[in-house]
Amino acid sequence: MGEAENPSYYGKMREFSAQNSDWRIYKRRLENYFTVNGITDNEKRKALLLNALDEEAYKLIYNLALPRLPEDKTYNELTELFNTHFKVAESVFVARSKFFTSFKDTHENATEWAARVRIVPKFVRARPIPYGIRERVELELRNLENFGIIKPVDFSSWATPIVPVLKKSGEVRICGDFKITLNPVLEIDPFPLPRIEDLFSYQRLPYGIACGPSKFQKIMESLTQDMEGCVCFLDDILVCGRNPAEHLNRMDKLLSRLQDDRVCYSGYIIDKEGLHTTTEKINAIKKAPAPNNAEKSCNRFWV
Repeated sequence: MGEAENPSYYGKMREFSAQNSDWRIYKRRLENYFTVNGITDNEKRKALLLNALDEEAYKLIYNLALPRLPEDKTYNELTELFNTHFKVAESVFVARSKFFTSFKDTHENATEWAARVRIVPKFVRARPIPYGIRERVELELRNLENFGIIKPVDFSSWATPIVPVLKKSGEVRICGDFKITLNPVLEIDPFPLPRIEDLFSYQRLPYGIACGPSKFQKIMESLTQDMEGCVCFLDDILVCGRNPAEHLNRMDKLLSRLQDDRVCYSGYIIDKEGLHTTTEKINAIKKAPAPNNAEKSCNRFWV
């Protein structure tokens, strides 16, 4: 809007920019503006504040006020939202100073005292929500509030940005990005969770194994390498022929091959019972003649 002017008011109420304005200075000037012009009605103060926000600042207060609208909050609630959002983060030096000057209260045990002094509250600003899902996010936040899962607050030392996750039904699940706020300072219960391999044992090659596609491709090519007109890509096999008769003949051979429950691969027989060595590969050792000359036999072995 630029500037809000009224011939009956003293001074000018300048626009607030979330990117370029200092909220602490702007708030003091805003209070002075209300004082000099005798504006005491909080509804009027709220309307003037919202009207003085540029587009980005209004988007910010809109997101901070969710699941309610900024117009539904009081003037004090809106200013407190900005106070919290634009709060200057505590420096590492100040945090360390508090740590070394902190004393254990009489009602605290050692663990409680250590938890109090080592944890510095972390406030992370809200992230913009895409316009396409904003209404669904607002609806889900209202549902969570109605169920008593969340509640509006005026101030908090901790704040975590939400992560909207779209369900298959089109609804939104609201998650918190706690890995950047709470999780680093939580004491994790060491009780072990069951692993999937403790519950089930794979009997087939599962999806996601890095070497799976190449291994499967090798097996498929070993099945069709001596068959003319057949080419395979993973579990897709293409069969062609120069005429319908040849095509059907090759299809019949391929289907007969695929019905066999044994596959020869890299010198092994693979069937439903597992992995076995082939007779052809071990016959060369079984039928090898007995050595009659140590020097020649050794040379032949190393070759």
